[in-house]
Amino acid sequence: MGVEIKNYLPLVRSIAYKIYKKSNRKIDLEDLIGAGNFGLVKAIHTYTTGHGATFNTYASLKVWNTIMDELRYLNWVPRTTIKKENFKYPKIINIDEDI
Repeated sequence: MGVEIKNYLPLVRSIAYKIYKKSNRKIDLEDLIGAGNFGLVKAIHTYTTGHGATFNTYASLKVWNTIMDELRYLNWVPRTTIKKENFKYPKIINIDEDI
């Protein structure tokens, strides 16, 4: 398949930005975009026609899932704990502020 990565970089950026906006933690947008780019490369290598989905749809899902996998990897609290206990992340103190 002759897909050029640069044609789909705006898609990756758009998905990463949507996740970034919904995030309640301090996450670097560029890290999300990097994970999304990895998902795009995986989508290019694994996409096959004949399943009824366009490449754009397939790539969107692959990018989204790769970013979410990266966020889960970085999270030190299990999802079951977050669900059961309505876990709140500890407040991060800015050391530049006067105490």
